[in-house]
Amino acid sequence: MSKSIFVIDDYLINLKVAEMIIKHHGFFDSITTFEEAQLALDFLISEQKNDQSLPDVILLDLSMPVMDGWQFLDKFEELAPLLNKRIDIYILSSSTDIRDKMRANRYPTVKDYFTKPISEEMLQDIRATILAYAS
Repeated sequence: MSKSIFVIDDYLINLKVAEMIIKHHGFFDSITTFEEAQLALDFLISEQKNDQSLPDVILLDLSMPVMDGWQFLDKFEELAPLLNKRIDIYILSSSTDIRDKMRANRYPTVKDYFTKPISEEMLQDIRATILAYAS
């Protein structure tokens, strides 16, 4: 089964590192990156009925200009019931503040909170969750 992932982070180096690590471990067939959360949200809205275009997973940074991760999550929670596909969100943030983790846990679509940098262990956790849903 083909799996796709979106990575949303305003810092280009973080996007490139995430893309390299994800490709290296080969679990996702498709990786799409966005430097702006609004662009990712616009894409999801425009493709909301096209399951093939929608990701299985979103890795989301919280601290971004224009639209931050919290604003994205608020909008995504409104959009999620309209989607024909389940999309799990994983926070990938530099923040280690427990209040951020607790706040993220209030969003039903957020499955876990990881601290940067991305790692193989994180990808294994995400993979295990996806495989558990499939069975």
